[in-house]
Amino acid sequence: MMGWIAAAVIAILGAFGIFVALRARGVASAESDALRNEMQSLLAAQSQATAAQISQLAQSLTAQLGQVSQQVQSGMASVGTIATSAQKAVSEQLQASTQMLTSVHRQIGEMQQAGHELSVAAKQIEDFLSTAIAGCSIRARNAARIFLRLCACTPNPSPKNTFCRGKKRSISP
Repeated sequence: MMGWIAAAVIAILGAFGIFVALRARGVASAESDALRNEMQSLLAAQSQATAAQISQLAQSLTAQLGQVSQQVQSGMASVGTIATSAQKAVSEQLQASTQMLTSVHRQIGEMQQAGHELSVAAKQIEDFLSTAIAGCSIRARNAARIFLRLCACTPNPSPKNTFCRGKKRSISP
């Protein structure tokens, strides 16, 4: 009998061991399920946080790109305004220069005309005086010749060396 009791105790202990092992396995399985659920919820929370950060980053980039686009458009408008202003200023300067050159050209023409008229007047005076000299006394003729020579001569800076039409001027009759 003792053999049976020992076998029964061993069987009970074996069953109890199996029961404890199965129970431990069930507890481990429950803990594993709880751990898995916790990890899944943490992963879901982390995914949501990452998605929110990506969304905020996309919104920030969109806003910044909009600002950059506005600044580029504003800059292009400013460049166009500056270029137009510069073209207008250059055009005005060219017009003013053209008017000034036209005025200078007209003044040069007027000076040439006045020089020509002066030359004609000097020739007429010379002709008149030459004619008048022919009918005058020798003294008056000499004075008129001296006057004509003085009018036709351009003196050098030195009064000793003056030339009339390439010849040395002499004031003697």
